[in-house]
Amino acid sequence: MTEARSAKGFEFQSLGIGAVLKAHRLRVPPYQREYAWTDEEVRQLYEDLSNAKLEGKDYFLGTIVTIHTGDSNPLEIVDGQQRLTTTAMLLAAIRDHLKDMGTASLSVESINNEFLNTIDRVAGARVAKLMLNIDDNEFFSKLIASEPAAVSELKPTRASHRLLMSAAKMAKDWVRDDLSPDFPPVRNRVAGCRHAHRDGVSRFGRAAFLRSGRLRRRHRAQ
Repeated sequence: MTEARSAKGFEFQSLGIGAVLKAHRLRVPPYQREYAWTDEEVRQLYEDLSNAKLEGKDYFLGTIVTIHTGDSNPLEIVDGQQRLTTTAMLLAAIRDHLKDMGTASLSVESINNEFLNTIDRVAGARVAKLMLNIDDNEFFSKLIASEPAAVSELKPTRASHRLLMSAAKMAKDWVRDDLSPDFPPVRNRVAGCRHAHRDGVSRFGRAAFLRSGRLRRRHRAQ
């Protein structure tokens, strides 16, 4: 169940981070930094998810803050880029694992069409649900593509590209080692988070007060 509330111009909901990717197109604005999570931070996230899975509990991932800049525009990510990007790579790894198993074509299609991509009816084209900044977006899009050829031809040219590639490999390893053979169904609640959203950009600030004290471990900002 999602819970929506408003405070000082913000609308925020408690829902799964997968549900945020499913419900919205999102983009990292130009002023945001590139992908920066190291292996340690990615590993910590996956260890926390593994522990939550073993304990049968939801895992609270923190606050995702976005702003709305126009009816047809994606939501701009103010806080949460690293967590959303890492989660998208995890979903791509789950999709690839299901495809390799050869028994879950509908789930593969669901992940591709609901969580990772959508159809832009105006442009008449398939577009990514999550777009990174100009330095990372093309590399990231190819990294989570469903075509193995696109991934095999990737050559990182920036430090952030190498971090993205390492995080994607860790996602594949985690799916293979932690989720197989008892593979759970793909759900909207990949991990719990609070999604805060505001129309417009004026007087936005950092909205640090929206962070919840329920975080078990504090991940690096973003």
